[in-house]
Amino acid sequence: MTQRTREEIGVDIAAARAARTRFINGETITEVTKDGRSMKFAGMKLSDFNAVIADLLAEFDAAPELDGGEPPRRRRAIRLGWAN
Repeated sequence: MTQRTREEIGVDIAAARAARTRFINGETITEVTKDGRSMKFAGMKLSDFNAVIADLLAEFDAAPELDGGEPPRRRRAIRLGWAN
């Protein structure tokens, strides 16, 4: 699986949020298709929309900045000794 960029994930987040808004407004939603990828929303509850958006936001936060931004921060090493 190829790593998706933040821009690609951002487009999916916007589509999912728009679908959630249409669902809240009572419009029927069956499928959203973008660039050959599709997401089916038929039979979903509001909590399902929120879960999809939360997953996409987590993927967005974990995605590296490929456009020359800062690399992800690294954690410092854990000390394996006791101070006496």
